[in-house]
Amino acid sequence: MEVKQVTNEDQLKYFYQMRYKVFIEGQKNAPKDLFPDGLFKDDEDDYAFHLGCYEGATLLGGVSVVIKNTPEAINRKFNEVEREPFNIVCEKESAAIKILMVIDENVGNDIFIRGRVLENLFVAVNELIVAHNVKYSYLIAVENTKGLYEKIGYTQIGDFRLYKGMFWTCPMKLTIENGRPPNPTIRDL
Repeated sequence: MEVKQVTNEDQLKYFYQMRYKVFIEGQKNAPKDLFPDGLFKDDEDDYAFHLGCYEGATLLGGVSVVIKNTPEAINRKFNEVEREPFNIVCEKESAAIKILMVIDENVGNDIFIRGRVLENLFVAVNELIVAHNVKYSYLIAVENTKGLYEKIGYTQIGDFRLYKGMFWTCPMKLTIENGRPPNPTIRDL
């Protein structure tokens, strides 16, 4: 199992298709009409680091990270799903963690493998955070993932809100102390 940055155009298209399949078709986390091309992608993705966890050539999961280290990056808004309910503004030296996914059809129901995928993705995110001197990390959690993020050290910074009558989300923040974010292990997840 290996995490690498997804930069190839065909691999990025597949990455966005898998996001769509997991979050829009599978979990119904946003209306399909927001993404008519079947790609769960927004303008902020053009500036994000896309990290994929692979077993050989098979994508098992992924996450995107937007480093907010320039005025342009700070002024870019969260994607449509995240922006509307919260209007979060990230500070300089922060990161927006976007759309963490595990691809069920490629991983199966093995909870150990799912945990390893998540652990490997979090380690890679932490390496990016350290490399870019990030002091705060933000994300939007849905109800069933809030506890996972709390175990890592995130705190809820706003109320749960219903997005388009479909699902409840809340904003969360992690303050990185001593330049080193927590490194969760499978047992933590």
